[in-house]
Amino acid sequence: MKLSIQKTAVDLDMSIGTVHIIMTKDLGYKPYNKRKVYGVTEAATKKKLDRAKLILPRHAGQEFVFSDEKLFVLQQPYNSASSVIVWEAISWRGKLPMVFIERIVKINAVYYKTEVLEKVVALAFQDLYGKDHYVFQYDGVPINTA
Repeated sequence: MKLSIQKTAVDLDMSIGTVHIIMTKDLGYKPYNKRKVYGVTEAATKKKLDRAKLILPRHAGQEFVFSDEKLFVLQQPYNSASSVIVWEAISWRGKLPMVFIERIVKINAVYYKTEVLEKVVALAFQDLYGKDHYVFQYDGVPINTA
């Protein structure tokens, strides 16, 4: 049975602080918060498709490389859950190596540039394309545009 500390305090007519101490220190319970886990919605899929249709005529005849990242939760969605972000890119000529980023890492523009773009993407593009022209299409996440 899962009850919040606040609800338990009201039911027992005790202060929240007292109930918290009893539950955590005396009984050994750990508080948890459920996290919302989001999937890809129809609206997000449509938005990406519409964006791709707008870009395609401007770059007719050029090869595209598409990238995206996804957060995977590895355990139940509570405070103790571990998660990983997987970054991947694919093109007509092949796929780039996957990049696994632990969720404890703060992902900002500097990290994205040094750990993903410079260490993985630049080398993989050199292998796939050499000196040929390509268009790198990313999804517009703030770390990609900073």
